[in-house]
Order: sequence, then C-alpha cells, then structure tokens
Amino acid sequence: MQWPARWFAVVGGVLAVAGVGLLVAFTPSGIAALQPLALALAGVLMVLVGVPNPVRDAVGWHRLVGLADIALGATLVLGSLLSDPVNLWYVAISAIGGGSLALIGFDYIRGGHWFDISTDAP
Repeated sequence: MQWPARWFAVVGGVLAVAGVGLLVAFTPSGIAALQPLALALAGVLMVLVGVPNPVRDAVGWHRLVGLADIALGATLVLGSLLSDPVNLWYVAISAIGGGSLALIGFDYIRGGHWFDISTDAP
C-alpha cells in the first residue's frame, strides 16, 4: 500500500520545523550544528516529495525520500557521537538504527530492489 504524498509533506514539515527550531533555540556551532541541519534537510526533502513540484518530477520521489532517510540516519549517529560523554553502547545502537535507515534510503534511491516500491508517483 502506497503512502499518500500529503503525509510526506506533513512529516517533512514537522522534521524541518524541528531542525530549524533546534538551530534557533540552541544555536549550536561547528560540528554540533550538523545534527539539526541534517534533520531540517530531511524535512525539506520530504516536503518536496509531498507537494507537486518540478524537482520531484525531475529527480523522482523515491530518490528524494531515499536522501531524506539517509539524512535521518545521519542524525541518529551524529546525536550519539556528539553526546557528552560518548557512550559506546549508545553509539553502536545508533549506528545500527541509523545504518538501517541509510540502507533503506539507499535502496529507495536505486529504485527499490529490496523494498517493492513504485517509482512512478508517491
């Protein structure tokens, strides 16, 4: 069953607002800014999937969702690596979860060889 495109826009909007909100509220600098930036990027990519636009038509919805999943996976890993003190168990679990999201995103980018997706429309 296909997820309606509007839900990508809703989830993406929430992620983008959360990422920008974290950037504004905590004003992280340097490498610490990468996590909320990746979260906002994932949100923007999902919003692009959820609304009709030339980018979605040119690139393909599945590639945009794949990039969003990779960005979300990166937020998990970055969050564990940027914690103080760094807990190796937390890093390992985050790497497994973030890596799983990244692999799903990679599969979406290449057209869904592991997951049966329709590349025609969201």
